[in-house]
Parts: sequence; structure tokens; C-alpha cells
Amino acid sequence: MYWKLIIIALCVLLLIFLVWKEIKRENKSWMPARLIASALEVISLIFLALPFTINQKQKTSNFNTAILLTEGFNSDSAQKILTAERDAKIFTTDRDIKAFNAAYITDVTAFTEGSYNPKAIHIFGYGLNENELNLLNKTPVIFHPAIVENSIINIDWTQKLKPGEPLLVQGRFNNATSLPAKIILTGFNTNLDSVIVAAKYTSCFQLTATPKHLDRAVYSVTVISGNDTLESEPVPVEVKITQPLSILLIAAYPDFENKFLKNWLTKNEYKFAVRTSISKNKYDRQFVNIVPAPIDRITASLLEKFDIIIADASALTALPASDISIIRNYIETKGAGLIVKTDTSGNSSAFYLKSFPLIEVRDSVQH
Repeated sequence: MYWKLIIIALCVLLLIFLVWKEIKRENKSWMPARLIASALEVISLIFLALPFTINQKQKTSNFNTAILLTEGFNSDSAQKILTAERDAKIFTTDRDIKAFNAAYITDVTAFTEGSYNPKAIHIFGYGLNENELNLLNKTPVIFHPAIVENSIINIDWTQKLKPGEPLLVQGRFNNATSLPAKIILTGFNTNLDSVIVAAKYTSCFQLTATPKHLDRAVYSVTVISGNDTLESEPVPVEVKITQPLSILLIAAYPDFENKFLKNWLTKNEYKFAVRTSISKNKYDRQFVNIVPAPIDRITASLLEKFDIIIADASALTALPASDISIIRNYIETKGAGLIVKTDTSGNSSAFYLKSFPLIEVRDSVQH
């Protein structure tokens, strides 16, 4: 603070000196103009030497009414509020809503922490959840709910399945009638599954069935209340046989984990070959769902037959450098997969650790 006063004092002394020089000047013509110019020079010097800031409160967009459109809103109801409230501004948190040129906002905090400050908010449609309403703090909210009808509000299912994989249909249904509604999953003229939604109630539902066919088929979800069919929605499904992966399993020694893995792969009809070390340069070989081939040495032509290599870390460590080079090149150039079963004999210089470092986590519980 003192240095500012010193600068101002020096500038005042400079101004006094310049005025005294002008008064002493023999040529008195244009003296007033020269005195004004000297004063402006000193003032400019002060502004250059001292930082000046202006504090100005940012103005927020204050308006009486905000209209927030959510999914299921009624256009006519929103239009009535627009007609009655001339200064109302329309917003939405749904990018798909384009009606009334609604301004998109990421969340409702724009009304409390952003540049908008409405005195009241009209919310149309299905509305906000409890957390979103809490973000509005004490801003008055007028809710205009969606028109209640008998309808499946949303429905979803996996359209592409594997043989034996269950078809799971999930959704939400609003029953506005005075009778219970029955939701039925139908396929090939057969009722496969059903659920009941109570009268005057909105509920989530889940229907399931296991397709017995291959290729494409169309199931249907039908809603029945009494003798009336309220709604029917098609459920297209494709059941497609996928080509099983070919796996090369390299084990340093027989163990329970490898036995369990082989049984699981066999049960799920994978194609795989297993090479298990018995002693130095002696291996036990097994081939399941695949044509037998020499697997004692790792070659590029051998790896072309497989999609994934599963190996013990110790088995990889024991491989010759030439075999490791072939595996690494095949993974990097062909995009094949490598799954390494780690153990205490890990090689810190292994090529697969360069991109995927391993960190040991020890159990801190003492027994």
C-alpha cells in the first residue's frame, strides 16, 4: 500500500515541476494547453504505474418462470403456460427434445448454480428423480405430469443370442385400468412367461424364455386386461451359432486348475490343444475338438491355428528365446490373445510385463 502512495507523491512532484517550468517559460503562448498536456502526461504515468481494478457483480438472467420439458410432456399444456407467462423460458435436460426450441442444459443445477435464476419452475412429463429435485433447493416447482395411459413405458431385450442363452425381456408398464393387467411373452403360438400388474399401478416387469430355434424369429409381448388386449409389441430375436475359439494351453506341470479349465472348455465345446511338461523336453499332449498337430515346438504355422494362448508364467519362462519371439510377434502382428497364469516364478523381464505390469497384493489379515 505504501509503495502506491510513494508513486502518487512522486507523480505529484513531477506535475508541480512541469507546471513551474511552464510558468517560468518566456514564451507564454498556448500555456493553458501545455499545462493540460502536462497534467494528462502525469495522470497517464500514474495509470501505467498502478494497477486499477473494477469490481462488477455479474448479472444473472432473472426471469419469473422457467419451463422444464422431460420425456412424456404434453405440448398443449406447455403451450398454455407459455401463453399465460410471457417471460417464461423453456429448457430441457433431454437432447432429443426439440419442441419450442427448448434450451438444453446438462442438469438442473443450471437453475441454482448457473446463470439462470427463475422464481418458479414448471416441470412437464415424467419429471425428475428425488436427487434432481433436491438440487433445486427451495425453488418453487409446479409439476405437470404426463397423461396417464395404458402403455408399456419402456421395453428392452437382447436381440442376438447364442444357442441355449435365455431371452430376457425387461420393461415398465403403466396400468391405468381398474383391473389387473397380464403381460405375456409369446413365441410360436405358445405362452412362454407372464407377469401380473395390479390395477392403477405402474410396475417394472421381466419375462424370460430359452429359444429352441436357430436363426431369426419374432416373439411378442402382449398386455391383456379382462377380455381386452391393451397392447402388443413384437420382439425380434436372432439365435446364431458362434464359431468357438481355438485355444493353445501351455502348462509347466499338471495341476488342478488346468484340469478344471480343460473340463470347462470341453463342456462348452471349445477347440483346444494342451501341452503339459512332464520332464525336460517331454510333454503330455491332448487335443479336443481339433485336429492333432505337432506342438512340441512353437512355430508361426502352429500359432496360426489358434486364437488365444493360455500359459503358466513358469512355462513361458522355460521356453527358448526363439519360441518367445515367435509368440510375441504373433500377438503383436496378428492380434491374438495371451492369458498368463502368474505364479511366484515370474520373470520381471518378460515382454508381456512391459505393457501390463503385475502388482502383487498381499493379504493383510493375520491368522
